[in-house]
Amino acid sequence: MTAWIWTDFIELEVTFGIWAATAIIWTVSTVSAMSTFPQPLLNYRDEVTEKLFIDARDAYLAGDWLCAETRLQTILTLSPTDGEAQLLLGTLLRRVSRLEEAKKALEKLARSDAGNLWQHAIDRELSLIEQNNQAHSKEIEPHSIPASHPEVSHRKAA
Repeated sequence: MTAWIWTDFIELEVTFGIWAATAIIWTVSTVSAMSTFPQPLLNYRDEVTEKLFIDARDAYLAGDWLCAETRLQTILTLSPTDGEAQLLLGTLLRRVSRLEEAKKALEKLARSDAGNLWQHAIDRELSLIEQNNQAHSKEIEPHSIPASHPEVSHRKAA
């Protein structure tokens, strides 16, 4: 401050007082700002959720979708910010053709902080869901179904 003001204009004691007040204000502001930050997300699993995740992963790899989904839902009840469990659940839902649920789960993960680590995998899963949706919509196009088919007559009547 004294560099911008003529040095003989302010007494040395006043200069020290201004610098002390500036330091106090800066310190109080820093402490205040630090106390308002949210707590960081925990990136670890306790023993229970770690065992559940390993069981869910093993069930997924074995093709036991029901067991894997049950374990993953339990993990997400205990630890809703577990990004790896959310990603595996979204992948599992895609694999069992529950595409809307998978898309919602993956989009929710993508919006969360836990999804930052998994963004590439989330994008890949969402693109696979989109490919499945496009392939499924091509299979069900009305012009590809014969006119004598009952579903077509119901559509015409509606």
